[in-house]
Amino acid sequence: MRYNGRTMESERIMKRMLLWGLGACIILPGVVMAGKAIADHARTYAVYKRFGSMAAPERVKTLHRIGAERDWRLAELVRQTLDAPGSREELEAAGYAAMRLGDAEFLPMLQARADAGPDDSVRATLMMYAARMSDRDTRLCDWFDEAARSEEPWRRIGAATGLLHLGRVEAGPLLLAAVRGSDAEMAAFAWRSLAWVTGPMGQAIGQPMNWLQTDALPTEPAQFDEVEQFWRDRVTVTLLNDVVRRLTVRDPSWTEMGRLIHARNRVARLMQ
Repeated sequence: MRYNGRTMESERIMKRMLLWGLGACIILPGVVMAGKAIADHARTYAVYKRFGSMAAPERVKTLHRIGAERDWRLAELVRQTLDAPGSREELEAAGYAAMRLGDAEFLPMLQARADAGPDDSVRATLMMYAARMSDRDTRLCDWFDEAARSEEPWRRIGAATGLLHLGRVEAGPLLLAAVRGSDAEMAAFAWRSLAWVTGPMGQAIGQPMNWLQTDALPTEPAQFDEVEQFWRDRVTVTLLNDVVRRLTVRDPSWTEMGRLIHARNRVARLMQ
């Protein structure tokens, strides 16, 4: 094949365009990523600068976002909020962020703020967050055991919830006592923790309680009795710890088991 000058020039242009295209494919993503990183750092810096002047609801929202995204770059804001005297809503949001970040440095801070009071639902929530971020560290048991004997009701509920997350079976009766109590807010808080693990445990051993809902207290005395008997007769240390782990740590085998349990329940309903 013969090549003239025009053909060779066309080939050079095509090669040049190909090289430019390859370069763009390699360089442009890096430029875009660098631009995103710069913009992200700029937003982080802006949050740091603005946090102190934000209204309380906006600070609460920011702390929840830090926790939801596990944004380590803003961990100092969480630390400052746990240290500072602020609203109870901000403290609870900071506790959530600390739990999600999972830094062991936050654990004594959560304990100190929970011990300081006042005795309210935020105290119980901070105790629960401390248990969850500890990854079932049994060194917290003494702290929770002492709190479970307290005269302050929210401290007792927080201790029971913490013991539940540590896999201690005595948490069940403690929470049931609060559920059966006369205070509606305390009963609802205790029930959410109790139902969170009781329902999955029943499914795991083939004794589902289909009526059980975490956001609604039982309406029949027999339902309370059923849960109480379940904890007395069926709950073991192994069962509780397995289910707590399944609920707090992603495990493909537990996901598959949940799918099979759901399928079994559908077949049982169809056979009725």
